[in-house]
Amino acid sequence: ADLGKPRKVNSETLYIFSLQQEGYERVNLLGSKVRSDIEELHDKIAACIIRNKRIEMLYEEITTLSTPRKRQRLQAKEAASEDGEKGTELIEKYVEDTIKNGDDNNKKLIELLFESDLKVIVSGISSIVTSDDQDEKIRPFLKLFMSQNKIFEVLEYSLYHTIALTATAQTMFRRKSFATKLLQLHMEDEGMDYLRKTVLNLVNDVTSYSHSLEIDPKKIRKGENTKHNLEKLFSIAQKFLDSVLSSGNLLPIVFRRSIRFAAET
Repeated sequence: ADLGKPRKVNSETLYIFSLQQEGYERVNLLGSKVRSDIEELHDKIAACIIRNKRIEMLYEEITTLSTPRKRQRLQAKEAASEDGEKGTELIEKYVEDTIKNGDDNNKKLIELLFESDLKVIVSGISSIVTSDDQDEKIRPFLKLFMSQNKIFEVLEYSLYHTIALTATAQTMFRRKSFATKLLQLHMEDEGMDYLRKTVLNLVNDVTSYSHSLEIDPKKIRKGENTKHNLEKLFSIAQKFLDSVLSSGNLLPIVFRRSIRFAAET
């Protein structure tokens, strides 16, 4: 509307512009006696419309880009579920044959694990193992896979299975699984020396620190200062961060490979 020409409305002289939503017949008229007020309102509404249009265009672009990715995730989920079912059937058959024949033959177990499709077998194990299973049940798998030099393949297959069946990134690795348990045990074995070299001295410094590090005003003791304690905590945290970030050459290969695989998957 032409804001330069005031109009008479019910004996009042008003500056007016119209606002109509796309696809609707109804027209809204906005007016004011003061030209500057209606100009300011007009500009704000126009800016809001432009911004919403940009958001709508951006949303359409993101939707277009995400559609193939959603399809890929769905296909990966279906494939992981199928591999899990196949692997479970193979493992269950091995157990049934073992019980039926009374034959606890390690050779047959080795054949099952390493002469079958390893990805399918690992998916089957991942489907069978629950979050309640104790680490003692997982450690023999770790030793066996390491003895056959298959630990990296097994870790990657188990991580892939877990990631493929996870609905959202926010819930990734929230529950314990065969992948997280196996990775945790392996990292405990491989990473202890790394932890000693990077953070042991810092941990000892913190535990031997005599001054309180309390920052809750309700729990602070008389004579202590929350601001000082917070600064001290920031300093300690920075030392830990600096130590970890500067220790790339010490980081065990299992850390690097597993984290990179999870990120890329």
